Amino acid sequence: MDKMLAKLAWSRADVDLNVAKNWGGKKVEASVLNHGVHKAKKNRGQKRKIWWQKHLERKAGKWGGEWGGDYQGDDEENKEDEEEGKAPPPVDPNHEPLGKKDGPDDDHHDDPGRTVDSAGSAGLPPPIHDPDSADEAEAPGLIMHGLGASVCSSCRYIYMPNCGDDAGSGDYTIQAGLGRGAAALAVFVSVQEPDFTDYVVEVAVAVVSFAGKMNGRSLGAVVAYKHAYVLPSLMGKPAAKKAMAKAKNGPKAAPKATPKELKKQEMEKAAKKKDQSNLVTTLKNAKTKLQGVQNGTIQVSDGELENLKNKAEFFDRYVSLDRNDPEKAQMLAAFLADKTCNNYMQKIREISTETKTEDEKASGFVTQWEIAAKENLPVDSPLLQKLLDGLKFDYDWNEAVPREKVFKEAGEKRFFYEKNAMTTEKTSFSSKSGITAAGDLGKKKADSFLNDKDTSTADPAAKVKIEFPLHVELVSSVKVLKSGKQKIQKELNTGKDLCQKLATGGGYDTTDLANAIDTFDNYLATLRQRIATAEEVQPPDVTKEVVAELKAEIDIADTHLDAFKRAMTKESELQRHARAAADMGIDRESLTGLGIWGDGVPMTRNRNQSLEMLSFNILTCQLRSTMRIPVFVIQKHWLARGGSTWDAVMDVLRWSLTCATSGQMPKYDHTGLQPLKEPWRKQRALIHTPRSVLLEIRGDWAFFKQVLNEASGCCWMCDIKPEDIREVSGEAAWMQPEHRKTPWQALMAAPSISPIFATPYVGTECIQMDWLHVVDIGIALQFLGSIMKYFCSKFEGTFDEQVREMFRCILEFYDVQAVEYRLDHLKPSMIKDPKKKFPKLRAKAGESRCLVPWAAQMADALRDADNEVEQTMYKCAWHFNKCYEQLSSRTFDAAVLAEHGVAFANLYVALHEHFTVQGVCLFKVTPKLHLFCEISYRGRDCPSVHWSYRDEDWGGKMAILAASKGGANTPNALANAFFSRFTSGHKVPVL
Repeated sequence: MDKMLAKLAWSRADVDLNVAKNWGGKKVEASVLNHGVHKAKKNRGQKRKIWWQKHLERKAGKWGGEWGGDYQGDDEENKEDEEEGKAPPPVDPNHEPLGKKDGPDDDHHDDPGRTVDSAGSAGLPPPIHDPDSADEAEAPGLIMHGLGASVCSSCRYIYMPNCGDDAGSGDYTIQAGLGRGAAALAVFVSVQEPDFTDYVVEVAVAVVSFAGKMNGRSLGAVVAYKHAYVLPSLMGKPAAKKAMAKAKNGPKAAPKATPKELKKQEMEKAAKKKDQSNLVTTLKNAKTKLQGVQNGTIQVSDGELENLKNKAEFFDRYVSLDRNDPEKAQMLAAFLADKTCNNYMQKIREISTETKTEDEKASGFVTQWEIAAKENLPVDSPLLQKLLDGLKFDYDWNEAVPREKVFKEAGEKRFFYEKNAMTTEKTSFSSKSGITAAGDLGKKKADSFLNDKDTSTADPAAKVKIEFPLHVELVSSVKVLKSGKQKIQKELNTGKDLCQKLATGGGYDTTDLANAIDTFDNYLATLRQRIATAEEVQPPDVTKEVVAELKAEIDIADTHLDAFKRAMTKESELQRHARAAADMGIDRESLTGLGIWGDGVPMTRNRNQSLEMLSFNILTCQLRSTMRIPVFVIQKHWLARGGSTWDAVMDVLRWSLTCATSGQMPKYDHTGLQPLKEPWRKQRALIHTPRSVLLEIRGDWAFFKQVLNEASGCCWMCDIKPEDIREVSGEAAWMQPEHRKTPWQALMAAPSISPIFATPYVGTECIQMDWLHVVDIGIALQFLGSIMKYFCSKFEGTFDEQVREMFRCILEFYDVQAVEYRLDHLKPSMIKDPKKKFPKLRAKAGESRCLVPWAAQMADALRDADNEVEQTMYKCAWHFNKCYEQLSSRTFDAAVLAEHGVAFANLYVALHEHFTVQGVCLFKVTPKLHLFCEISYRGRDCPSVHWSYRDEDWGGKMAILAASKGGANTPNALANAFFSRFTSGHKVPVL
């Protein structure tokens, strides 16, 4: 049956349509209906007649009339009716369908697909629910109802309404109903009369092909519908229901996009627009920088110059394309996968080079034998001779070449043969397919396409690759060394520039830095030789000793890189120190560098009281890492509002540091009016002392705000305002040179200048941003609190139960990763303080640092793939963790930190804005986020060099000394008790 239906639907669509025009004539009578009826009569006999009459009586009420009563075919039943004296129905001379009313509204052209039964009712017969009753007796009724026709009382056969002017012309209209009836007839006859199927199918297909589409249903749908309707016993009930439903419903329209899908599409468009803007801005800046290099105003390394050229060429190619060119999407995907554009441009050059090479090989003057080889034809082939006749030729062989000299002496022709068009097209398509495919893939897969990594499975045998495990390990180690070599080269170039700057500035002792550069330079040459030697080792010759030596070389390279970075940091930090020594006319070794640290530390168990303290350490001695000397302590609630207390403290500190810079003990107090009254001060007045200068000011955000008296903005390095702290893009306005503050502008912007800046050689450049205060106990706690609050809803139960379940996950992470600094418990109030609007995790700096990688894992495990917000949270956590991976001086890369810092800050602000619109308080944006941008976007030194973990650790110990044991609770009593305990427990250091 399936084979027959397929044949009915498609195989005979081009049958001569003239066959269908005789549907109402004698050809159909003799060929189809008469044959079928007489065949059935002979096989079934008298029993069939009795069953047939009863069947007509049962169906008369359902179908609007007894079609059998109107049928006067030449069969046994009608003959018996005539013998009994029953008069036949009246003959309609115009072949009008019985039961059809006269009138202009009854024209069959109004609705060609409308089916009309003998009573004038529209529609198909009701479905046959009983499979056993679906026999050939019902098929004629289905055929007539499908045809929308009646029976001619004269010729006794099925006919269609006349369409022509001549009623007897036999030119009838082929309607949609005719197609449905033909399909039903073909199905019926094919089952009852297998021997007669081919001819009936031919006629039915011709009719259906001419009718075209019927009531919106395609030919296949109609056949499937009739198949399910007439012969459910052959298909089975489930299949019949499915086919009927499919045919009746027709092709389903594409569902409308839901609001969620529309929002997703808008977000994708916005993300694509943002990526395009980032591409154009980045490449424009690179092109501008390249022009500066070419003009001689900017100096860059060879590697960076190559990157700039690739970016400029990439940009020119990108803007030259049309707006809707598909290659633009490919280039955008390649840019997102590789911001240097090196892979893409290298691929483009390979395409051009390969195509040019093929063209040269496939064109030029050659012999007839070479042409035969290229065309894969015999030399004596007539086709080759015909090809040679159409080519240009001459006898100008180059006699300087022995081979061509022989050809010339033999009188051979040299043909100009060119076969480059097909080769060029094939080469370009094959090479660019990898770039095209990279548009819809992730970074790893895109890199594999861009690097021509074959992923096809056409020839499994060709993919078999024999590898030596030791050689694979050796190759991996060589890659690591090459990466380290690039970092060493970059740091070495920076060191040389700094050394030259210090030497030309005068007054700087660059001996230590020059020695470090020489050592580093020599090691770089050794490293290059070591890499070249390792690359020459063949796979069979690789031994464990060779691999071990190369891995040891990696550790040595890390050690050199770390040592050189520290030397660079030290020299950069001590530039002001050396400049001050030069101004004073003394050696740098005779000038002591100092740093001060100010912060508040909790001094009670419930952390409701804090101790504000100020201390200093000596930067130019071996005790820099351990020794701290306190100079001021006071409880926070005793500080006067408006910062007047800190101004008074800074005024005294300014007076002390000025005396230290001059190298003399003071004679007058900090006001300069009253002489010192203490006897021991009078004795030491104007005595010469070692000179010192303040180089660093460290502290938290509150300390900087109080010291700098910053009210109009929130940063002493740029002119950003508090309302603009959400500007975190890589091209934000505050990063432009015109918006950066000089030290003088920073001081002038403050409503009042802190007395500390009256100290010699002290300016805003001395202030060091600290990763601990800005990130660890700043935005990290805000981010962790928000992401914990959100993902707690993924667990079952109340909020308390959800927090307990989350803490179990944290403990599992601690055990697996062997974390040192751990949370000992987690309560709902630690995630969000009931008194605060935004969540913020209550934890220490070390504890928050260890939870950042856990947050990335947790977000990855609990996120919903269809939830854009949760996907953004995961990406935000992933980039944040990547920023933390750059805190080690061994792995620090300023470009990598800037890249992930920009991504994290933008995603963080996007989450804040999303939840703000919904009225949910999550991911609070504070000025510390801007300071994070300053550290990550513009930082050149590793953040771990300047962080104050040692200060914080020391401050915790000092808080224990300041704890009250009774007595008077006054600022003077607290300070006297504290310094007495400190001096009794610490010896005076000997420098």
